[in-house]
Amino acid sequence: MKRLDDDRDDAAATRDALIAVIGHDLRAPVWSAARYVRGHLVEFDGDLNSKRKNIETLAEGLERISGQLDSLLEWALCASGRTKLDSVPISVGELFMKAASDVTSAAAAKSVSVEVPAGDGVIAGDRRALATVLRNLLENAVKYSNGGSTVRTAIELGHGPQGDRCLLVVEDDGVGMKQEQLARLFIPGKTLLTLGTAREQGNGFGLAISKLFVERMGGTMRVESDVGQGTRFVLDFPIPSPDNEKDFHKHGFVSNQLLKLRHR
Repeated sequence: MKRLDDDRDDAAATRDALIAVIGHDLRAPVWSAARYVRGHLVEFDGDLNSKRKNIETLAEGLERISGQLDSLLEWALCASGRTKLDSVPISVGELFMKAASDVTSAAAAKSVSVEVPAGDGVIAGDRRALATVLRNLLENAVKYSNGGSTVRTAIELGHGPQGDRCLLVVEDDGVGMKQEQLARLFIPGKTLLTLGTAREQGNGFGLAISKLFVERMGGTMRVESDVGQGTRFVLDFPIPSPDNEKDFHKHGFVSNQLLKLRHR
């Protein structure tokens, strides 16, 4: 038992050291280098010679590394419990629209349409965390969709063995995944990465972070996928009970969901 405790302490110390290194020793210089290189591209404005192309490649590489470090740090902080999430009423329809807006450029470049849910729903959670989750899911859906296809989203309200639920769905008809990919999908460092349909790259941390955020907000995330048949992500959240209605009104939020529950 003592050895197990020692191993846990060692793992925690290693994780804390990793967070410190990423947060203080790596992110800042990489970000600064990326900004420096990107800034010097102005000197070659309009000049499409090999020197400009080489500098653009360098800038893109540094920005990609900077993004990977940000994702790694966010995952490490969340996994260690250092990221504190709120529990306030959230209109998921509004966040779906914002997430769809965030991926507009990437979708337009591939002629991919992103459908926004017609309805709405309310859950109790952290607005920033859920926004990150929805953006990650839509970015992945667009990344692995073929040109001219559609990414579908939905908000479904229902009742199950665990009470009233709010399901958030993101579905595409893209390349899909093998079972071995699904088995490692949420394990940072072991994810089997594949390029998007336009050769977009990923870092494997977005979905791991998303799953952690969803679970910290009391929900679950499941995925269904087959090669060549697309992928479907479903986020399953409990709907706040009428007992929590006072908390929702405290935040200036009135929900049809709560009214329906109250009169059921």
